Amino acid sequence: MPPATAFALGPWTVDPVANEVRRDGAAVRLEPKAVAVLVLLAERAGEVVTRDELMDTVWPDVVVTDASLTRCVSQLRQALGDDARGAGLIETVPKVGYRLHPPDDVAEAEPPDPGPASQRRALVLFGLAVALVLVVAPVLWRGPSAPTRVEYRVDVAGPIADARVTTTGADGTPVEEPIASFPFTRTVDFGERRSGTVEVRLRGRSAQADVRLAVTVRRGGAVLAEHTTTGSTAADSAESVFFYAAAQFGE
Repeated sequence: MPPATAFALGPWTVDPVANEVRRDGAAVRLEPKAVAVLVLLAERAGEVVTRDELMDTVWPDVVVTDASLTRCVSQLRQALGDDARGAGLIETVPKVGYRLHPPDDVAEAEPPDPGPASQRRALVLFGLAVALVLVVAPVLWRGPSAPTRVEYRVDVAGPIADARVTTTGADGTPVEEPIASFPFTRTVDFGERRSGTVEVRLRGRSAQADVRLAVTVRRGGAVLAEHTTTGSTAADSAESVFFYAAAQFGE
């Protein structure tokens, strides 16, 4: 008969009265006969207990088949998380019986051979990982892309009055301002903008002057677009003049 008091079996607590095993606050109910088998194996831990001895002790004066004992052992293994295929807690000794290994002596089963299919999957995953690194690494190495910058320049050789220059701002809207002296230069940071049209315009009054307008779009050290306009004002009167230059850039 099972003892009336609970006892420890490694991380488990075996309670013969409640017919259960407990671990980390969780309890698993067992058949009374399964508990009796576990108690006998625990009392003889490390020894081989024959099937006949187990059946005679657990089922006294009752004729049972090996199937009853096998079912109890299977229930114990399931409750204890045991593996019948390896050197687990309850070892099957073929044609003899069973042996309970003390938990400290239980050896971990060797991992199964992954086989050709698993090896092929591992190689495929490794290849994909390498390809991903080859694609992503250059992008990370380059770091953030250089911003787009627009350079404006207006040169006037000769007198010009009421001069006003209009340029395209970073948000795409025109920016007009009076200019008292030349050359006029300005650089505008367009940030991540990758396409658009930028312009520079000159208005004023001049009788005789040579004018040069230039607009250049750069990203890093590369020139994306540029345009230059040159011309001369009329020589007979101080009339209104207008010059224009534009550059279009895109990916």
